[in-house]
Amino acid sequence: MANALDETLWVDRFTGLAWLNPVTKKMLVDRSVVIEADKGTTIFGPGNSPENLLFLLEGTVRAQQTSESGREIVLYRIEAGQSCVLTTACLLAYEDYTAEGKRSTVQAQGSVSSGNASSPADMKLPRAA
Repeated sequence: MANALDETLWVDRFTGLAWLNPVTKKMLVDRSVVIEADKGTTIFGPGNSPENLLFLLEGTVRAQQTSESGREIVLYRIEAGQSCVLTTACLLAYEDYTAEGKRSTVQAQGSVSSGNASSPADMKLPRAA
């Protein structure tokens, strides 16, 4: 999968990052790791602290909560070229997740991490060194 994604250009897939100067882009790429996740993989879940800033390179992630009756309630979907607003909010507020994010497409999914935490083994994520 690493060959399918040009890891040096992932920053340009996000309009909010594309305007950054080349030195900053290179720093983001150098301090990142791209990870992969299979369909159905839980990317994040309630009660867990976000340690990575997630940017979706390919595929779709479904952010959802489970009601008291057990029914899944979809809050929103993250598409390729988007970041996870819940992850960003939780990182900024130093709070745990209140919802779960699951990979919902068959295509390869990736995201970007800016933290020092290790990533799930079966995901493809950029991670800070």
